[in-house]
Amino acid sequence: MARAPKSELLGSNDAAVTLGPGPVESHVKLAKAPLEAVAASYTRDAMAPDKPGEPDRIFLKLHNIRGNQGACMFDVSISVPGGAGQGFPVGSLALFGLEHASKRGSAHGGSGLTKTIEITQAADQHLPELAKARDLVVTITPRGILRPGDKITVDQISLYRLSGQ
Repeated sequence: MARAPKSELLGSNDAAVTLGPGPVESHVKLAKAPLEAVAASYTRDAMAPDKPGEPDRIFLKLHNIRGNQGACMFDVSISVPGGAGQGFPVGSLALFGLEHASKRGSAHGGSGLTKTIEITQAADQHLPELAKARDLVVTITPRGILRPGDKITVDQISLYRLSGQ
Protein backbone atom coordinates (compact mmCIF):
# COMPACT_ATOMS: atom_id res chain seq x y z
CA MET A 1 0.00 0.00 0.00
CA ALA A 2 1.36 3.41 -1.00
CA ARG A 3 2.10 5.93 1.72
CA ALA A 4 0.20 9.19 1.72
CA PRO A 5 2.42 12.15 0.77
CA LYS A 6 3.67 14.24 3.68
CA SER A 7 2.51 17.84 3.86
CA GLU A 8 4.35 20.56 5.73
CA LEU A 9 3.72 24.23 6.40
CA LEU A 10 6.21 26.39 4.46
CA GLY A 11 5.06 29.69 5.91
CA SER A 12 2.20 32.10 6.48
CA ASN A 13 1.36 35.76 6.71
CA ASP A 14 0.92 37.42 10.10
CA ALA A 15 -2.38 39.31 9.79
CA ALA A 16 -5.82 39.11 8.21
CA VAL A 17 -6.18 40.82 4.83
CA THR A 18 -9.10 43.01 3.74
CA LEU A 19 -9.73 42.88 0.00
CA GLY A 20 -10.72 46.15 -1.67
CA PRO A 21 -11.25 47.81 -5.02
CA GLY A 22 -7.55 47.58 -5.92
CA PRO A 23 -4.75 45.03 -5.58
CA VAL A 24 -3.89 43.94 -2.03
CA GLU A 25 -0.50 42.50 -1.09
CA SER A 26 0.41 40.23 1.79
CA HIS A 27 3.85 38.88 2.70
CA VAL A 28 4.19 35.19 3.51
CA LYS A 29 7.26 34.52 5.66
CA LEU A 30 8.89 31.21 4.71
CA ALA A 31 10.61 28.77 7.05
CA LYS A 32 14.16 27.82 6.08
CA ALA A 33 14.09 24.01 6.56
CA PRO A 34 10.90 23.27 4.55
CA LEU A 35 12.08 25.63 1.80
CA GLU A 36 15.40 23.78 1.61
CA ALA A 37 13.49 20.47 1.38
CA VAL A 38 11.54 21.82 -1.61
CA ALA A 39 14.74 22.95 -3.33
CA ALA A 40 16.39 19.58 -2.65
CA SER A 41 13.49 17.76 -4.32
CA TYR A 42 14.42 19.53 -7.59
CA THR A 43 18.09 18.52 -7.61
CA ARG A 44 19.52 16.23 -10.28
CA ASP A 45 20.02 13.40 -7.75
CA ALA A 46 16.45 13.62 -6.44
CA MET A 47 15.04 13.55 -9.97
CA ALA A 48 17.19 10.68 -11.28
CA PRO A 49 15.29 8.07 -13.31
CA ASP A 50 16.05 5.35 -10.76
CA LYS A 51 14.54 7.35 -7.86
CA PRO A 52 10.86 6.89 -7.02
CA GLY A 53 8.54 9.85 -6.61
CA GLU A 54 8.48 13.31 -8.03
CA PRO A 55 9.52 16.81 -6.93
CA ASP A 56 7.62 18.48 -4.12
CA ARG A 57 4.48 20.43 -4.93
CA ILE A 58 3.60 23.79 -3.40
CA PHE A 59 0.11 25.02 -2.53
CA LEU A 60 -1.13 28.48 -1.58
CA LYS A 61 -4.04 28.35 0.84
CA LEU A 62 -6.37 31.23 1.67
CA HIS A 63 -8.12 30.45 4.96
CA ASN A 64 -11.52 31.61 6.18
CA ILE A 65 -12.50 34.02 3.43
CA ARG A 66 -15.57 35.89 4.72
CA GLY A 67 -17.71 38.64 3.32
CA ASN A 68 -20.92 39.92 1.86
CA GLN A 69 -20.00 39.92 -1.85
CA GLY A 70 -19.51 36.55 -3.48
CA ALA A 71 -20.07 37.74 -7.05
CA CYS A 72 -16.61 39.25 -7.56
CA MET A 73 -13.70 37.27 -9.04
CA PHE A 74 -10.13 37.79 -7.89
CA ASP A 75 -6.82 37.10 -9.64
CA VAL A 76 -3.94 35.86 -7.50
CA SER A 77 -0.26 36.35 -8.31
CA ILE A 78 3.01 35.78 -6.47
CA SER A 79 6.36 37.54 -6.52
CA VAL A 80 9.61 37.64 -4.59
CA PRO A 81 10.53 40.96 -2.93
CA GLY A 82 13.35 42.51 -4.93
CA GLY A 83 12.96 39.85 -7.62
CA ALA A 84 13.05 40.54 -11.32
CA GLY A 85 9.80 41.27 -13.11
CA GLN A 86 6.19 41.61 -12.10
CA GLY A 87 4.09 39.12 -10.21
CA PHE A 88 3.53 35.68 -11.71
CA PRO A 89 -0.20 34.82 -12.08
CA VAL A 90 -1.07 31.58 -10.25
CA GLY A 91 -4.86 31.42 -10.40
CA SER A 92 -8.23 32.98 -9.75
CA LEU A 93 -10.74 32.88 -6.94
CA ALA A 94 -14.48 32.58 -7.42
CA LEU A 95 -16.28 33.21 -4.15
CA PHE A 96 -19.64 31.66 -5.00
CA GLY A 97 -21.54 31.00 -1.77
CA LEU A 98 -19.42 33.42 0.28
CA GLU A 99 -22.37 35.19 1.87
CA HIS A 100 -23.93 31.93 3.05
CA ALA A 101 -20.63 30.47 4.28
CA SER A 102 -19.99 33.68 6.25
CA LYS A 103 -23.27 33.53 8.21
CA ARG A 104 -22.86 32.20 11.74
CA GLY A 105 -26.04 30.08 11.50
CA SER A 106 -25.02 28.37 8.23
CA ALA A 107 -23.70 24.84 7.78
CA HIS A 108 -20.19 26.36 7.67
CA GLY A 109 -20.76 27.99 11.05
CA GLY A 110 -19.62 31.35 9.71
CA SER A 111 -16.06 30.18 9.01
CA GLY A 112 -16.30 31.29 5.37
CA LEU A 113 -14.58 29.65 2.44
CA THR A 114 -11.07 28.25 2.18
CA LYS A 115 -9.43 28.14 -1.25
CA THR A 116 -6.28 26.32 -2.35
CA ILE A 117 -4.21 27.03 -5.47
CA GLU A 118 -1.27 24.92 -6.65
CA ILE A 119 1.66 27.25 -7.35
CA THR A 120 4.39 24.67 -7.96
CA GLN A 121 5.28 25.83 -11.47
CA ALA A 122 5.52 29.50 -10.51
CA ALA A 123 7.45 28.86 -7.29
CA ASP A 124 9.86 26.46 -9.02
CA GLN A 125 11.05 29.26 -11.29
CA HIS A 126 11.87 31.42 -8.25
CA LEU A 127 13.38 28.88 -5.82
CA PRO A 128 16.85 30.50 -5.67
CA GLU A 129 15.29 33.94 -5.03
CA LEU A 130 12.86 32.51 -2.48
CA ALA A 131 15.69 30.78 -0.63
CA LYS A 132 17.48 34.12 -0.24
CA ALA A 133 14.46 36.30 0.54
CA ARG A 134 12.49 33.71 2.57
CA ASP A 135 9.49 35.89 1.79
CA LEU A 136 6.76 35.57 -0.83
CA VAL A 137 4.43 38.39 -1.83
CA VAL A 138 0.88 37.31 -2.62
CA THR A 139 -1.19 39.85 -4.55
CA ILE A 140 -4.97 39.55 -4.80
CA THR A 141 -6.63 41.75 -7.43
CA PRO A 142 -10.39 42.07 -8.01
CA ARG A 143 -11.65 41.61 -11.57
CA GLY A 144 -14.93 43.36 -10.94
CA ILE A 145 -15.99 46.38 -8.99
CA LEU A 146 -16.37 46.23 -5.24
CA ARG A 147 -18.83 48.73 -3.79
CA PRO A 148 -17.96 50.79 -0.70
CA GLY A 149 -20.21 48.58 1.49
CA ASP A 150 -18.67 45.33 0.26
CA LYS A 151 -16.37 43.69 2.75
CA ILE A 152 -14.23 40.63 2.08
CA THR A 153 -11.52 39.41 4.44
CA VAL A 154 -9.00 36.58 4.36
CA ASP A 155 -7.99 35.43 7.86
CA GLN A 156 -4.70 33.85 6.83
CA ILE A 157 -2.60 33.09 3.77
CA SER A 158 -0.27 30.12 4.02
CA LEU A 159 2.00 28.00 1.86
CA TYR A 160 2.26 24.21 2.10
CA ARG A 161 4.73 21.74 0.68
CA LEU A 162 3.50 18.32 -0.41
CA SER A 163 6.40 15.88 -0.50
CA GLY A 164 6.76 13.93 -3.73
CA GLN A 165 8.87 11.22 -2.06
